[in-house]
Amino acid sequence: MAPLQIRQNYLGVFAVETDRIPGSYEMNFVDIAKEFADLNIFNSYTRARIIGIAEIFSVRSGTVSASQITLQSLSEFKFKTLQVAKPVTYNGYLKYLRIIGDYALSQHLIDKNLFRGVKLAPLGL
Repeated sequence: MAPLQIRQNYLGVFAVETDRIPGSYEMNFVDIAKEFADLNIFNSYTRARIIGIAEIFSVRSGTVSASQITLQSLSEFKFKTLQVAKPVTYNGYLKYLRIIGDYALSQHLIDKNLFRGVKLAPLGL
């Protein structure tokens, strides 16, 4: 097994290369959201919203690292969110989580954006 390499992003956050996916790095999900927002968002409200949603996801799903995201953690997030919020709120969260997942995928931090496989909640039920 090759030695693991360390990547430092522009925020000074370190990510560790994983053996699971060659050339990929393991990084905190909230840090990925911060990096994405800092590079791509120009509105401070939207930036704070994206980071806040990433924090909510991490707490409700029990995941810290992007590589820990599984179908089970997505199910846990959905269940806990729909206990305290309306489907429209869950759908809004999911839309932002998909964008963060797309960014993580483009940076080779995950091998698949599992958020893209989750359906939006039906409204009006």
